[in-house]
Amino acid sequence: MLLPRFYARLCARRAERTLTGERIGQNYCHFMDCTPDRMPQDFLRQTIYEQSGFGFIEQIMPPTAWPKTLRGDLRQRVAAFCEQSALFSQRRTLLLTLQWSGLGVMLEALMAVAPPGIRFRFITRHPVLLKLRDAFPDRRAASPFAADASQITVLLVDERLPEAPLFPAQVDKHRLWLTDVPTAALARHGYDIRTLVPERSLHDPDFGLHSHRYPASDYRLAATETLGAVRNTPALWSAWDSLSVLYHG
Repeated sequence: MLLPRFYARLCARRAERTLTGERIGQNYCHFMDCTPDRMPQDFLRQTIYEQSGFGFIEQIMPPTAWPKTLRGDLRQRVAAFCEQSALFSQRRTLLLTLQWSGLGVMLEALMAVAPPGIRFRFITRHPVLLKLRDAFPDRRAASPFAADASQITVLLVDERLPEAPLFPAQVDKHRLWLTDVPTAALARHGYDIRTLVPERSLHDPDFGLHSHRYPASDYRLAATETLGAVRNTPALWSAWDSLSVLYHG
């Protein structure tokens, strides 16, 4: 669809002249340990392009229309990823991810290709994911520990949830505070931990996802390595402007 891309290009052209763009650039240099002159020349524009374009799609359009605005093969690619990674092989899965640009679109495709018996639960206050959850009530899990259905519980490790416990994560020399989850409860209820990380932009012809699997006892390691994935595809992360929140417990 032309309108979201036109809007994204317009925002990207203005990126370097806005306070938001300035903050994103400063946070990038701090997290990536580089000076402003060493920041990739196209990083800021690409980041704003990704955020603006997908923000337009996810906030204005209904979830059922998201796949049609991007690419016809999205669900096929996500289905292939799920099969290769055996994402649906466990009865209970805690799916760790970040606030990637287009995350709502990715998860809509994931819900669409999941077997009929699988339910989804979102531990979040992110408006796009709550919109997605409410659009598919038949896929909604009643409880994270319900015994009558297989389910995937989605948690954004870079989101600050009110009153949620935190733990200090070390990413290179940076100490950040991420949401903690009691591993004993995960193990007791049979949860498997998986991560969800995009390898390329949804706009890229070679778009793909990858996932790592962890036992419940390695929750903190999984969360830390999920955040560390930002270093591989920094322009796809939509939370650069709120990075400072993670530095304060």
